[in-house]
Amino acid sequence: MARQALGKGLEALIPGSRSKASSVSAKGASEISINDIRANPNQPRKRFASEKLEELIKSVRAKGVIEPLIVKEVGNKYELIAGERRFIAAQRAGLKSVPVVIKNVSPAEQLEIGIIENIMREDLNPVEAAVAFKNLMESYKCTQEELSDRLGTNRANVANIIRVLKLPAEIQQYIINEELSLGHAKVLLGVEDKGKQRQLADQTVRKGLSVRDLEALLEKSPAKKSGTKQQASAEMKSIENKMKLHFGTKVSIKGNYKKGTIVIEYYNSEDFERITEIMRIK
Repeated sequence: MARQALGKGLEALIPGSRSKASSVSAKGASEISINDIRANPNQPRKRFASEKLEELIKSVRAKGVIEPLIVKEVGNKYELIAGERRFIAAQRAGLKSVPVVIKNVSPAEQLEIGIIENIMREDLNPVEAAVAFKNLMESYKCTQEELSDRLGTNRANVANIIRVLKLPAEIQQYIINEELSLGHAKVLLGVEDKGKQRQLADQTVRKGLSVRDLEALLEKSPAKKSGTKQQASAEMKSIENKMKLHFGTKVSIKGNYKKGTIVIEYYNSEDFERITEIMRIK
């Protein structure tokens, strides 16, 4: 599943961390007992691909931990900030000590660094990223636009990822399992009915449909009866569906090619900003 990486990276949050963490002997890195390190309970990443983890364990057994972990002091122990996979691999490889760079940061900064490290490596699935973004916004009490500035990424990308949390839990699980992509999620978010969302998601997973296949399937769905005297033509309904997919919200077209109205609905300030950005309106 393709994921958009963030722009600033760890270097922007921890000046010099990348150069210091280039090797075990790098200046600023220290060797500490692995038993003195505890995992970060708020680590944004919850799932680790077993195959990739096994490869890393073999590498650590052979060459040790090449890139130091980033930790902070907690009493006389240390808590992991970045390097969760390397830490797990080092534990399973039976290492007694690991190289670390010590950086004492706030809980919000710790979450921010964890998000950036994982997204830069394309390790977070959209649901994990959405939860992490939401937690970070609550920690900093900031808007989606302010968060995107902090992380150095496009605001529309942040908005689209956070919107994944509006999907039913069953669909979110499909995304976590990498059976559905962020592209599939964006299409499903254009469907108002939750039951219809679940039905389309189940069908997509069962048949292995691509995003384009799902869009085509949605366009072929029977138009709902509006109860009005004039029913929209099949062609206008198709255009309306395409606009729903494009804007990720309810769109209504009344009229024909010569005259009518197009209504694009939004439900909060984030929706408004996302839609205006899609329309390139500053």
